[in-house]
Amino acid sequence: MENRTELRTLSRGLAVLRALDAHCWRSLMELHVRTGLAKPTLLRMLQTLEANGFVRRTVDGREYRAVIQPTAPETRLRKSLLAETAAPYLDELCQEFLWPSDLAIYENGYMEVQETSRRRSPFVLNRILLHRKVSVRHSGLGRAYLAFQDETTRQDILRVSDTPRKARRGMAELENLLARIRADGYACRDIAHYSRRSVQAHLNAIAVPIMGGHSAIAAVNIIWIASATPEAEMVRMCLPRLRATAEDIAKAFRTKQQEVLSV
Repeated sequence: MENRTELRTLSRGLAVLRALDAHCWRSLMELHVRTGLAKPTLLRMLQTLEANGFVRRTVDGREYRAVIQPTAPETRLRKSLLAETAAPYLDELCQEFLWPSDLAIYENGYMEVQETSRRRSPFVLNRILLHRKVSVRHSGLGRAYLAFQDETTRQDILRVSDTPRKARRGMAELENLLARIRADGYACRDIAHYSRRSVQAHLNAIAVPIMGGHSAIAAVNIIWIASATPEAEMVRMCLPRLRATAEDIAKAFRTKQQEVLSV
């Protein structure tokens, strides 16, 4: 009887792992539908898998995904490790300022949000954002990432992310903007661009790079309702802490990457 119980428990745990994905978040309801397991049983399974390093949760604890294994392709490994590393730091930042943050990496012409604390914030700011693709040229995240790449990489990114005509237009102005971002150490979003998009029109953001050596490997921001606080005041209040958070994430990511690759 004891052996049968253990086998049934193992079978359920494997069913949960099969229902999870290393690159896609699943809610408890989705896992319930996929596995047919009762939600209390699922929660116990997920807690056990998380405690043993097989599963991780979003910052708000509402969604789950499998922890990527060292045999995964390098890009997937980097994305998963960055999100896993950044989550507690974004949570701390949100607790301190209440306004939420996103972490994004560049992929195939866009910045893709890998982790966010929007659901932890008391302010409702388009909370369904995980894995959303945002503009490289117009978002604070994209500008912070782009500014801290070498010229060849910047040109390659712009060729992929922009149409040929758009890539040629305003290059001198963009390069001046990126030089100013490098000097200031942070980027802001293109308010004029987002003012034409009603969902995002009321928001502003400042972003800084997460550095890996001499170039950015990701970017992290703080988002707020533009009418609540002037941009200059948010920079004064939040930028030092945001920079420190980016440095902490970069350092913790290097350590975690070394640990995973040494397994």
